Amino acid sequence: DVPRTHPNGYLTFFMNPVIQKVLERVLFMFAILHPERNYWQGLNDLPTPFLIAFTIFPLGISYEDLNKVPQNILEDLFSSGNIEADVYYCLSLLFDNMKDHYVVMNDGTISMEGVEVFISKMKYMLSLIDLSLLKYLDDQQVEFLHFGFRWLICLLLREMAMEHAIRLWDAYISEGTGLFLLHVSVCANLLGSWPDKIKRLDFEEIMVFLQQMPCWKWKRIDIDRLIEKSFCTKYTYMFSLALSTAFVVSVVLLVTSLFRALKLVIL
Repeated sequence: DVPRTHPNGYLTFFMNPVIQKVLERVLFMFAILHPERNYWQGLNDLPTPFLIAFTIFPLGISYEDLNKVPQNILEDLFSSGNIEADVYYCLSLLFDNMKDHYVVMNDGTISMEGVEVFISKMKYMLSLIDLSLLKYLDDQQVEFLHFGFRWLICLLLREMAMEHAIRLWDAYISEGTGLFLLHVSVCANLLGSWPDKIKRLDFEEIMVFLQQMPCWKWKRIDIDRLIEKSFCTKYTYMFSLALSTAFVVSVVLLVTSLFRALKLVIL
């Protein structure tokens, strides 16, 4: 998988032997030290944002200049092993915060039950954002599994520019164990970013659109707005669940009280 790992726009950087060796060691150690996860197709993409971020920062360069870094500079930068350790740590932290929700099993297979939980929560959050859009997608018989599966496995890495994915993942990691719900909320808000456009499309056109969303053209302010909206949706979702739970508890207590009162009257 390592030779095939080159996010859009960073082919030269990820074809460098130094970077490929680092990526290979990180993936090997992750598979060895996380036997509950093992190794699965797509894991090779997940360390790439950390590799890019931890290379750009110490060198003080832009994303556009990453492919131009000379071989000897990369060798010196990675010689201490500190960046490699940081990449491994962040990858482990990412999955530790999602360990109860990520859908890849210890034998590398996919838990469809976990996928269904993700899809169910995303639909509920989309109903909070734009109920009419959710109804339109249902009318068009659009299965969320067809696009949501990749969004879950790759954590939206393949849906947007790398600099925006890094900004998004920064929010993910800062959220700690709340990462999963935030990711679901981001997916729901991403889907709800183009309601007028989607409502003019039929089933086939919707599926093509969702595979090639225009968020590749986004600017920094656009990803910041997506993250802001996603936090709001996440907490709205949590508040609605708390209200539902409180309502059920209240009904149970009321019924119990009435039953006890009725029993006393009968006696």
